[in-house]
Amino acid sequence: MTDRPSLTLGVVASPGAPAAAARSVGERLVDWLRERYPEATWELRVEVDGLVTPPAPIEDIIDAARVRLLERGWDLCVVLTDLPIRSGRRPLTSVASMTHGVGVLSWPALGARQTPEAAARSLHGALDALVGRTPRDRRERSRIRGRLAGRASLTHGDEPAHRELAGYLRLLMGMIVANQPLSLAATLTRGIAAGLATVAFALVTSDIWVLADASRWPRQVLLTVGALTFATIGLIVQHGLWERSRAPSAHDQVILFNLVTTITVLLGFAAFYVALLAVAAAVAFALVDRSVLALALGHPVDAADYLWLAWFIASLATAGGAIGAGFESDEEIKAAAYGTRPSGWKEMTRAEADR
Repeated sequence: MTDRPSLTLGVVASPGAPAAAARSVGERLVDWLRERYPEATWELRVEVDGLVTPPAPIEDIIDAARVRLLERGWDLCVVLTDLPIRSGRRPLTSVASMTHGVGVLSWPALGARQTPEAAARSLHGALDALVGRTPRDRRERSRIRGRLAGRASLTHGDEPAHRELAGYLRLLMGMIVANQPLSLAATLTRGIAAGLATVAFALVTSDIWVLADASRWPRQVLLTVGALTFATIGLIVQHGLWERSRAPSAHDQVILFNLVTTITVLLGFAAFYVALLAVAAAVAFALVDRSVLALALGHPVDAADYLWLAWFIASLATAGGAIGAGFESDEEIKAAAYGTRPSGWKEMTRAEADR
């Protein structure tokens, strides 16, 4: 009986959802390798590390993974990164470098399919590309080690976007989902306090009732857009969330990071706005007597007037909440910027690794 080569697969995952997926699918990946490539015995090593400081081109990720592979003595390495990867301007789901023995899967490029199962399917393609599995290879599979080191070209292990726009939109959606805009809204504790204080003040101030009643649709819409724009720009500027290009090769990635950050913050404040609108409407119906409101406005009132007032107040409260959000901790807010990891990120990486 011939000795089978013992090969080690290293999986390096960014902290958060990619790391959770790596832990979930790691053993299944090795089982798949053992079944597909029985000529070798396979072992698994999983580490949690972002590897590079974003923004970074795919070449930097592959180089960093190759260094890790050599340091650990692995035979193959796959990376689950929270960064987008591209070929020119075309977003990719995964890339496999046979030269380096490294495959890279972009977690946000999975789009709405950000599940361990979707990641495993994409990694299957990358691993096939690394090992060199093609129909004519099958009779030579006992020479796996030679294939791992013998190719000198960069090949794509998973399908690139068939159309650049569709691939870009899928990547953008995946990055926004990964950024969790609703979680951002929940972290704005000082902003929430300031917003609620504004709601309380507005509901006991009859002059604001009159101003709201005098507003028409264009003004209400303008107030809504203005409040959300002020809040979004204010938070980005106050906490330095905007990325600048450090190198020409990262320019496109920086633009993508900034777009994702802006949309994340905007969606977070949109959720914030809706919550304040609901609170303002509920409190107005509960506390503001109809006869008192009618006296202040000079005409009979109904439910529509209460909702109109709540809409006006929600715009004011969102602007007030944005001012309060300026005093939030940078560590909390910077999680909203795709290219900016908080200063405690390395400690978070080690904590995830120790689980």
